[in-house]
Amino acid sequence: MMAHGRGISGLDLLNPSPGRMLSPRKGESSEQSPADYVSSFASVLFGTRKRGQWAMLSAYFDESGTHKDSSVVVVAGLVSSPRQWERLTIEWQRILDAEGLKDFHMKDYTKGEGEFADKERWTKERKDALMKRLIPLIKRRVTHRCWSALVMADFRRIVQHDRIKRTPHIAVAMGCVSALRTLALERDTYVAYCFDSGRENERVFRALEGLQQQEAFRINYLSKGIRELCPPLQAADLHAYEVRKYFADQAAGTPRF
Repeated sequence: MMAHGRGISGLDLLNPSPGRMLSPRKGESSEQSPADYVSSFASVLFGTRKRGQWAMLSAYFDESGTHKDSSVVVVAGLVSSPRQWERLTIEWQRILDAEGLKDFHMKDYTKGEGEFADKERWTKERKDALMKRLIPLIKRRVTHRCWSALVMADFRRIVQHDRIKRTPHIAVAMGCVSALRTLALERDTYVAYCFDSGRENERVFRALEGLQQQEAFRINYLSKGIRELCPPLQAADLHAYEVRKYFADQAAGTPRF
C-alpha cells in the first residue's frame, strides 16, 4: 500500500491460485447473455484458449465518490484471467437469476432503489444473504484487487491549479495504473483495462488512452463495457463502493473494523 498525504493506492492478492483474464466488447447486442457477452470479447481480444495471450492480465474498473460533496474519490478494480472471469460471470448470473435480478448495482442495493426497490421482498436479511454469496465468489475467482483513494479536503488544500482540481479521479486512476504496471512487469506481461461505459468513467478512460502508447505503462488494451450485461463490471462496482465507504469512514474518524 502506498500513501501520499491522505491519498492511498494499493494492490493485494485475493486468490493465491493463478487465473486467466478478459474484457467486454463495445456495442455488443443486448440480446446476448452475460456469459456470451464476456466470452465473445475475450475471444476477440486474446484469441483461442491455446494461445499465450490468455495469460495477459485483465482488470475491470469503476469509480466511486465522483458525486458533488463526496469526501473521498476512488478508482478501484479487480484483476483475473479470461477463464476465471467467464466462471465468475456464469456463477454470478446464476445467483442473480435465482433472486430474480437482472443485474447488480451497489448504489441500488444500499439505497433500496432500482432492482431493490421492493422493501417487503428485499429485507435486510435477504440482502445480507445475497452479499454473503457475491463476496465469496469474487474472492474465489479474482486474483488481485486494486484501488486508489483521494481525500478531497486534502486534495483541494494542496492543489492550486483549477484544471487539476476538477480532475481528482484522474489522479486516483494513475495510482491504479502504477500498481498494475508493477504487477505486469513482475509477470513480464501487459494489462487490458475495461471500464463501465457510463459517463462518469469517460474522463478516466480518456486519460488512460493518452498513456496507452507509452510502453512503460504496460497497457495493452482499453475498452468500455455495459455494466448491466457484464458481471465483472458489477463486481468492480461493488468493490469500488466498499473502498470508498471504508476510506470515507476513515476520513470522518469513524473507521470500520
